[in-house]
Amino acid sequence: MAQANNMIMIVGRVGGEPEMKYIDGNKVVARFNVAVNRQTKDQSGNYLTDWFTCEFWNKQAEIAGEYIKKGTLVSVVGTGRVDKWETNGEKRSRFFILGDNFQLLSPKGSESQHESPTPHSSVKKSAADDFDLDDDIPPF
Repeated sequence: MAQANNMIMIVGRVGGEPEMKYIDGNKVVARFNVAVNRQTKDQSGNYLTDWFTCEFWNKQAEIAGEYIKKGTLVSVVGTGRVDKWETNGEKRSRFFILGDNFQLLSPKGSESQHESPTPHSSVKKSAADDFDLDDDIPPF
């Protein structure tokens, strides 16, 4: 029997600055929301948008807090999680993506990304970053 894997990948724009929390003095968590446009439009002709809460821990959280800014185009890969709890007798739940890694996709120097990562950061870069492509020349 094949084993099912819980893996989610999204690409979208960050809706606000990451919320950083420090726990027990040695753990850090970063949470931020990512807006992802659907392919369908509403009655007014606007694309529908889904919002995903992303959560990163420890070193990835520190990097996210340093480089992710509101408006940054980012890809996130992780697992879908659901937290359930009860508050004042009311059952509550939240869906979020527990991030394994992320990649900054905004161009260097864009207004949505105030700083670009340094070469020694652990943020993964794409293979396309290794090539000097001229925008006027097709990539084939």
